[in-house]
Parts: sequence; C-alpha cells; structure tokens
Amino acid sequence: MNIKHNRKTILTVGCALLILISYSLRFYSIPIDGMTRTLRTAIYIFLYSIWAFSIQTRIIHNQIRKILLMIAFLMIMWFLIRNEKYIYALTFPNLARYLWYLYYLPMLLIPSFAVMIAKSIGLSYDEKLESKSKWIVLVALLLFVMVMTNDFHQLVFTFPDDSVVYSDSAYGYGFGYLLIVLFLLYCGITTIYTLYKNSRLLNRNAAIIVPILPIVVLMIYTLLICLKNRLVLFLAGDSTAVICLLYSLTLELCIQKGFIGSNNGYVELFMDSSLPSMLVNKDKKIVLSNNNSIKLDDQQIHNAIEKPLLLDDKTLIQCHNIEFGYLLWQQDVKELLDTIEDIEDSYSQLQLKTKIDQQNLITRQNIISLQQKNRITDLLNQKTSTQIEKIDLLLKKYDLENNKEKKKKILIETIFLASYIKRYGNFLLVSQQEKYSSSNDLVRCFQETFSSLQLLGVDCHFSIDFELQLETRSMIDVYHSFQLIVEQGFGNIDCIWVKAINQPAKVKLIVEIVSSQELSDCQNSVESFDRQDNNYRFTYLIEKGSDI
Repeated sequence: MNIKHNRKTILTVGCALLILISYSLRFYSIPIDGMTRTLRTAIYIFLYSIWAFSIQTRIIHNQIRKILLMIAFLMIMWFLIRNEKYIYALTFPNLARYLWYLYYLPMLLIPSFAVMIAKSIGLSYDEKLESKSKWIVLVALLLFVMVMTNDFHQLVFTFPDDSVVYSDSAYGYGFGYLLIVLFLLYCGITTIYTLYKNSRLLNRNAAIIVPILPIVVLMIYTLLICLKNRLVLFLAGDSTAVICLLYSLTLELCIQKGFIGSNNGYVELFMDSSLPSMLVNKDKKIVLSNNNSIKLDDQQIHNAIEKPLLLDDKTLIQCHNIEFGYLLWQQDVKELLDTIEDIEDSYSQLQLKTKIDQQNLITRQNIISLQQKNRITDLLNQKTSTQIEKIDLLLKKYDLENNKEKKKKILIETIFLASYIKRYGNFLLVSQQEKYSSSNDLVRCFQETFSSLQLLGVDCHFSIDFELQLETRSMIDVYHSFQLIVEQGFGNIDCIWVKAINQPAKVKLIVEIVSSQELSDCQNSVESFDRQDNNYRFTYLIEKGSDI
C-alpha cells in the first residue's frame, strides 16, 4: 500500500510540475516564439494522454469510460487546433479565424459529455443511457454550427464594420454568445446536481463540495474572460489550458471521491472485510488473504476447492470460482450443526412415534383438542399448518433418501420451516401483550431465515441502520408474507436483499429476490410489486410507534 501511495504522490507531483513549467513558458519569450508554444502544447498533450491511459485502466463502467476517453481526446484536439491557429495567424488570417471557431467544438462537447457521465451514474456495467438523455449533445452541435457560420450572421462574435479581415484581435459578443455561456452554465450546474442525485455515497453531502470548487472557479473565470478583465487575461489568458485543466480536475475529483466508480481501494476493502476470506490462483496458491482468515495448507485448499471443507466442529470453508482462480471464505456453522443434530434427534423421536399404537394416536388427538382451547396455540397451528405438514413430509422423505447431499438439503429445508414456526410463535405471543415492539424482532426473523438459505448458497443481505417501535401485527403479516414467497421459490432463489427505509409515519420494507421460480402470484399481500425478468421486488409498509 505504501508503494502504491508513493507512486500516486510521485505522479501527482510530476503532473503539477509539468503544468507549472508550461505556465512559466507562457511568460518566457525567445526569438522563435512558435517553439515555446509548441513545447507547451506538447506538455499538455502528454498530460492528457497519460490521463486518458489511466481512465482506460481505472474506470469500471463501460459507457462512462468511453465518454471520459472522448473528453480526453477533445482536450488533446483543442490544443492541436490552438497550436495550428497561431502558426497560420499571420499568413492565413481567414484560416486562423476558422481554427478559432473550431475551439467551440470541444468547448461545447466537453460539458455536454460531463452531463452524460453524471446521468450514467448508477447504471449497471453495460447499461446505456436512453436516447432522450443525449439531447444535450445535439444542442451543443447546433450551437457549434452557429459558431462556424458566424461570418454570415455575426450572432456569436461581432466585428467592426471597417474590418478588412475578421480577427480575434478586435471583436465583440452577440446574442448567440450569450446562449453559449448560458448553455455552459447549465451543463456545469446540471453535472454537479446529477452527480449528487445519482450518487450512492453515504457521505455525499460532504464529498460533493470538492468537485464543485473547480466548476465554480471555471464559471467565475469564464465571466471574467467575457468581461476581458486585464488581470485575468495577463495571469491566465490561455483559456484553453485553464478550461481543460479545471474540467479534467473536476472529473478526476469525482473519480477520487467515488462519484464515478473506479477500481481503486479494492485491496484495502478486501483486507478490512469482516468475513474471513482469501484469494487463490489457478495453481491453488494463496494470492491474498484478509486479516481475519485462518491459515490453510495446500491439501486443505485443494479439498476446499473440490467441495465445502469442515475444518472442525464450527468452521466451514467454502469456495467460489472467480476469473483468475478461487475465492475461499470461512463460516461459523457451530450453531447450525447443533441445530441439525437436534433435528436429527427429533427425527429419530418422530420415527419412533410413528410406531405407536392407535391408543397413542387417540391420545395425541386429545392433546391437540386440548391445545386448541388455547387461543394463541390455535392461531399458531392455523397459520403454520402448511409448514407443519411440509415438515412431516420432509421427515418421511429423509427416512427414505439414501443420498447424503439430498438428505442434507431436506434437513436444511426442515430447519427453514421449523425456524419460521418458532419465530412466528414468538411473534404471536408478543402481539397478545404489546401493540408495538422492537424492529429487532423482525430483524432476527430475517437473520434466522437467511442462516438457513445461505447453506444452499443463497446470497442474503439485510440493510437496516435504525431501531424503532413498530406495530407488531404489521410485522407478523410481513414476516408471514415473506415466508410464503421464499417457500414458493425455495431451491430456485439466487439472491435476497431486504432493505428498510425510515419514513415519517411508516417504515418501507423492500424485499428484492432473484429467482428462476415464478413468484408473481405472491404479490397480493404486498403494498406494491415490480418485476424485471427474474428480479422480483415486493414492498411493504409497517406502522411506526416511537423511536427507541
């Protein structure tokens, strides 16, 4: 990490030094002034070429990377046009003027592309912007056409009536130039606002301040240039260099602050992960292991790659294929193994109970009849009867099954159903005593369900950063609805993400499920439902009590 940090520091200092040299050459006059200008142009082209190369290697999103490369190309083209303009300025003034007009191609397109980058934030890797989002480029091109045809209407630049040759040494501004300035102002403001709106950063309020500063400086600089402020023209009269530097600085700061996704920080994130894990190459050698992982020898790594490896009575090593090798991670399964053992013992007992005579069956029926007199127990049996029947069928199926993997899957499903019955019963008991209860009760229900599903390889996530008093009845209904959805897709679910959003009067609970099993018929008990291919979104609303 220190080497990487030092490399970044050296690169930053080197770029700053080259910019300082180029700025100094602006005030240095030698007999062949074209050599100084060409050297400065070469420095800037070198810098933006390096920047373009870094964009190619850092930026993750396909479309954003292409747009940033186009911006870098436009900046390089801008410097080439400027250099050629001053070469032909004296000999071919008309050619020099049209090269001056060409400045406005990158000047208009760069801010337009910046807006498109901002609108691309949040899209998936290969997802592209809708066609209607690209209208801003068309507006930029129309304004550019107005600039290129200025000699016929002088709406952008005005020249004195007695001018023999139109030149940038004596000109004024027309209404068209005002439109260009307003368009550039709109692009700058829209870029920052859209970046902020689309960003998923937790600290975006503080992070957005840094990229804003170069945009604000650029707006002030553009205004002073339009007013032909002498001090600004003397100190920073090279508008091409200033505008390109400020825009590239804004985009680079957006990358560094995380508004534009890049591949920076992945190693640090992996090392600090709370999940003990390691990366192994194709030769089954450890490439990287985080701070929490335990040491494995070559044989253990080989066995874990072949199938999940149980190291001891509580540690399970699992493996997933990745592009260059394998990802191995550790999971504490002691509680789950104890639960499985308890279920196996329970199964043995249930198996013995099947051999009890008719009198025992009558006794059991009498016990059930007595239990039904208890209102809570009756309600629990009513609500979980389907699950109880499934458990009975699964236990019978377990007795007949000889394949260990299938028996394990049957036990996992049995755990899943038994956990629901237990948690649902607890919820019913609480609901008889309290109208409102802690949201952690619902969290524990999801966590226990997830612990069962993860044994099948289901990727489960739960996101809630607050604890509230919620209506117990509503939480029971949500949990029951969620259970029915998962039961329908059991064995065909790839991923579950549960997210809670704290609203003024209610809590919105969003359940997203990726499943190959059709789940659309489960939408009746939810507040809203949405589906995109195999991605199902179920939304619930839960009444709030008071904050804890």
